[in-house]
Amino acid sequence: MNQLNPLASTLTTYITSLPSPHSSPSFFASVATFSLLPIIFRRRNWRNAPPGLSDGLDGVPPLPHPSVSTKTSSLTLAKTHGPPMVTPQPPHGPEARHRRILAGHYSRDTQAPGRNVLQPHNSPKLSALRHVRGLLKTLYGAWKSNTPANIADSTFVVSANLISNLVCSKSLFDNTKEGRELKEMVWEILEVVGAPNLADLIPLLKVLDPQGLKRRVWKVVKKFDDFFEKLIGERLEDRKKGVKTNENGRLDMLDVFLDYRSEKKDDELKQFSRVDIKGMLSDMFVAGTDTSSSTVEWGMTEILKRPEIYKKILAEIDEVVGKERFVEETDIPKLTYFQAAVKEVFRLHPGVPLLIPRRTNEATEVCGYHVPKHAIVFVNVWGMARDPKVWTEPYEFRPDRFLGSDKDVKGQDFDVLPFGTGRRSCVGMPLGHRMVHYSLASLLHAFEWDFPADILEDMTEKVGITLQKAKGLIGVPKPRLSESVFQ
Repeated sequence: MNQLNPLASTLTTYITSLPSPHSSPSFFASVATFSLLPIIFRRRNWRNAPPGLSDGLDGVPPLPHPSVSTKTSSLTLAKTHGPPMVTPQPPHGPEARHRRILAGHYSRDTQAPGRNVLQPHNSPKLSALRHVRGLLKTLYGAWKSNTPANIADSTFVVSANLISNLVCSKSLFDNTKEGRELKEMVWEILEVVGAPNLADLIPLLKVLDPQGLKRRVWKVVKKFDDFFEKLIGERLEDRKKGVKTNENGRLDMLDVFLDYRSEKKDDELKQFSRVDIKGMLSDMFVAGTDTSSSTVEWGMTEILKRPEIYKKILAEIDEVVGKERFVEETDIPKLTYFQAAVKEVFRLHPGVPLLIPRRTNEATEVCGYHVPKHAIVFVNVWGMARDPKVWTEPYEFRPDRFLGSDKDVKGQDFDVLPFGTGRRSCVGMPLGHRMVHYSLASLLHAFEWDFPADILEDMTEKVGITLQKAKGLIGVPKPRLSESVFQ
């Protein structure tokens, strides 16, 4: 038991540093932890397993400080044990917890048909023009009233309203009470699923929920469920009365989901149930809003803190667009250096650093190692994009590395996979890719930004399901274009 003393000390430090709503659950968790130590120390090897944490005291999952993210921890461990690496039990990180909780409420068997019906709505013909221009005019008003603007919050509303218009043909994230509540719901679920959780390290504590995190998530899930029920109910009532949502006859996502019928003989899912639809809507609202807004904020940070890169981007945009109009989506393909800079932003700051967990359907081999059936697989795209064997000066922001290169971020090049790849890649990739380019180019072109140097230099990330900047960009924009452009 002498070997356990350092571990006991580590566990005690970890437990006391975790946020907890009450002191009694923390005490109970501490007692339970030491009672369960013998159960933790069991071998979980299999034949020809990849190297990693699997023997003796190494059988205890790593206990990072709550401020250390899973992606950083796994990258550090991979340097010791190798890229294919095994842990003694499937990691139960925040991304996995988010999926488990939603899986308990919504059916998760709808992804394949869901992808098929989503594709037409990711068409480039769908323009984000109205939403981004609305943001630029709002920021112009902020300058006139000398009101600071929060980049992440502002672009979040743009992304969210674009998605809500795709879903139900109206902007839900406005300044009304309902809109503010909806924003708070999305932010709360992103915050709570990214919080350090003792039960992630010792799954046997999951039923106890010592920090109350699961209870908090369930409350938000219930709010989402009520919201989606109302949304679906109103649409079904309108359809019954013959009320058309769009006079031009164009279907939105909610109509597509409600109309879905499969004619395939081998398709067990002939149509979407109410539960299926709510599950897909939750994915779209939760996963499709914060990722784009946080990527835009990181892009602003990386570019503005480097005057030489900032000047080159502005010179290129001004040459293509001028100063007598806003950026159009059709301008983006002409902005070669800017596109290279955005690729570099995606490389360093992928929206989701650890791809959504996979599970092997069959036993297989990876790099000569045996991976058993139903193993949980985590892909650290954040770490892959920082591999010094692939990238020169991997931690440096250098857009030039993509000039004249065929490397892209859409899933074809495994060196940089911010959206994943293959059949499980991000279904919203076309929309997110366009939104980041268009929003970032518009913000840089329309305004001058003067953020405090300490905020620009601070690259600390929030621990969570997405990669948010700990110190947000907040400042008063100054127009670069004439007043008539903003009218």
